[in-house]
Amino acid sequence: MQHFYADTLDRSIVILKMQERVPDWELAMHHHLKNQFVVCLSGLVTLQTEQGIWILPPNNALWVPAMTEHQVKSYGFSSGYVLFIDPKLDIKIPDHFQMYHTHDFLKALLTRTASIAHNYESEQEQRLMHCLLDEILAAPKQFFYLAMPQQPRLKKISDTLLSTPELNHNLSEWAAVCCMSERTMTRAFQRETGMSINQWRKKLHVIIALQWLSEGESVQRIAHRLAYDSDTSFIVMFKKFMQMSPKKYLKHHQDLSSTAIQLEAESA
Repeated sequence: MQHFYADTLDRSIVILKMQERVPDWELAMHHHLKNQFVVCLSGLVTLQTEQGIWILPPNNALWVPAMTEHQVKSYGFSSGYVLFIDPKLDIKIPDHFQMYHTHDFLKALLTRTASIAHNYESEQEQRLMHCLLDEILAAPKQFFYLAMPQQPRLKKISDTLLSTPELNHNLSEWAAVCCMSERTMTRAFQRETGMSINQWRKKLHVIIALQWLSEGESVQRIAHRLAYDSDTSFIVMFKKFMQMSPKKYLKHHQDLSSTAIQLEAESA
């Protein structure tokens, strides 16, 4: 596979495109010799380890340390990039999972460097790759992480909600799905994720809402798609998690992108 081919190339950074050709694809548990930087530009991508799941809405990316076992899934059609970064580089790079916002300048730089052949040798191309790495490490950080239940029966809940986030089962209905008693199920889910099922579902809603907001969906439409009784009830839920309304949060990150671009222009 191309992903493992990238591990064998003697280059500081190798970039592969993730294209919208096949919906709902999945890569089983695996690891790479190099660090990865997984960029989502459209759709929804999840990256799961034994401890939990990172959810990548559009315009976000995840740093994955080398040799870390992980599974990757796409929900619907997804596009973006996967970067393979040599862990021996003489630069301070994360040794843990870290999520970043991909602002417009970083996306433009990704587009430019993705056109470079994998066996690049010129000094100009090497400088571009190192410039890309500098921009990655300077990008605004994000934290879209959900702890995943480990028991196979409890995973039926998280897998179902990832596929149909608008679903609003009560505890007895979830207990039937898991073939467990309500008491055992709720205690086990809280113990493994640190949240109740309802809290987990709401945090998932916030992450998905950020994706849809970035794609231009209105708050009213998002509330409807996630089966909220009203726009207000959805906004109240969102503010409890994010400490600001959906529109204010989106404006905040648009401002971050604009600031990053302005700083680059001033330093050029």
